[in-house]
Amino acid sequence: MRPSTCRAHAFRSVARGALPALLALGLSGLARDAGAQPIPASNGQGFDTHLFRPAMDSKGFFSTNGTDILGANDFSVGLVIDYGRNLLRVKELGQQSPQLITHQFQGTFHFDYGIANRLVLGLSAPVNLASGDAQFNNQTPAQPTVNPAQWSPNAFDSQTLGYLALHAKLRILRQERGFGLALSTQVGVPVTDAPRSAGADPGFFVWPQLIAEKRFIGAGLLRVGANAGFRAHSQSATTLDLRDGRFVDGQRITYGLGVSMRVAEPVDIVADTYGTFLLGAADSAVKPSNEVTGGLKIFIERNSYLMLGAGPRYTKGFEAADVRAFVGFIFEPSIGDRDGDGIKDDLDKCPDEKEDFDDFEDEDGCPEPDNDHDGIPDAKDLCPNEPETFNKYKDEDGCPDRPDLMIEDNSIVILKKIQFKTGSAEILPESNPILDTVAGVIKDHPEFQLIEVAGHADERAPDAYNLNLTQARVNSVVTALVARGVPSNKLRGKGYGEYCPEDPEHNETAWEKNRRVEFKIVKGAEGPTGVALGCANATSRGVSPDPVP
Repeated sequence: MRPSTCRAHAFRSVARGALPALLALGLSGLARDAGAQPIPASNGQGFDTHLFRPAMDSKGFFSTNGTDILGANDFSVGLVIDYGRNLLRVKELGQQSPQLITHQFQGTFHFDYGIANRLVLGLSAPVNLASGDAQFNNQTPAQPTVNPAQWSPNAFDSQTLGYLALHAKLRILRQERGFGLALSTQVGVPVTDAPRSAGADPGFFVWPQLIAEKRFIGAGLLRVGANAGFRAHSQSATTLDLRDGRFVDGQRITYGLGVSMRVAEPVDIVADTYGTFLLGAADSAVKPSNEVTGGLKIFIERNSYLMLGAGPRYTKGFEAADVRAFVGFIFEPSIGDRDGDGIKDDLDKCPDEKEDFDDFEDEDGCPEPDNDHDGIPDAKDLCPNEPETFNKYKDEDGCPDRPDLMIEDNSIVILKKIQFKTGSAEILPESNPILDTVAGVIKDHPEFQLIEVAGHADERAPDAYNLNLTQARVNSVVTALVARGVPSNKLRGKGYGEYCPEDPEHNETAWEKNRRVEFKIVKGAEGPTGVALGCANATSRGVSPDPVP
């Protein structure tokens, strides 16, 4: 038997034994009183103290969630058991223990199901076990050290099912494309009297989160994830005097940061910090509850793993335990579909690249090769080693075009000017390449029904001279384009003289800008384009654009 198969059988055996036992223990708690119920009815409905909440599915770190999702119709189940020592620390007044909860266990079961390679829906249910010593002064045993109206002085012993919650996670951006982003939400309600044992949020709660993830080193051996959220719940009137200040129940901002590094094929080293910030009237020292944990994920099969870790608190918040430790079992039988293209990883030749389903070897799971990364597959790219210039001119052929032309806002914009002899309509030879390109563009776009060739001059000549010169020059351009195969009925020329300057200044720089020829697409396949022709100044001087037929 192969080692991986042995590990898988061992994993299943542990999971089969631990899961029913913990669920039976939780259900048995429903049939009995929740221990001492240390929060009297006179002090509100209770509150939750469990800071460590496991990631909602198999794709997270320890507590911090990841952006990956289960493939369509895949599922996972998990059981995470965590232990917290010393919570709700109170002033030392001679009692046996200076904390209200000495030992706290929680076993969280979750089930998740993948939908359409975009969404995960799931269910989670935590079982609580907690205990604490009687809060009596050792010298005067009859004298409680806490106010009975706030917390019972009796020994604390609680076994309850905390709550039932539904959750959903929607992947927005795929981390394989550089950066992962997802949204999640969880809604739940206590199903026992757990809030009075400080074991669940009082009443209904809702917890939306934003999840981000980035991967580094090769195929993503290093993962970094971050969460930010807000957990709102039915507010309790509970207050409690602790060693570091007064706790008053309220809503919570939540956050987490996880880092994972693959150090061997079946082993990840994971570090995770997570916390809440209590809003409301509580004293500032007990508001931020933060813990940090480190540990291992040991993969039994491809997507199934054992996780274990531990760590301390680093703030004084009411939810933070002096020490946190946990062990978890995650079972995901699916082979997996990392790129979400519907082709399982064992059949997918490119498991980290999504198939493009373009009728070219769609069954292999690989997109068509695109050597120059211009988005045009090599099979269709006439220039597979040179990226396309996307300027609305032959953008589909995959070849770079002349960088001196683009089509924009119903105009053929030339980035190199057409040059004429000084004071003449004769086109200089160096402008032949741009005329060739403009003629090619017009012929490649049969939808261009009418183009106005507009001529403009600078101000350094009489008005009548400039009008005649610009008209003669655009006539020369029209003639040159017709000679290059452009139908004459698609062209008309109009000289506007000096009346439509681009730059109103009176210097060499402005004059150079204002001497120009423009190509306006007046009419397309669907009729007039509405492109601006001429200018108001020219019209006021009696030089109006010709009507659009």
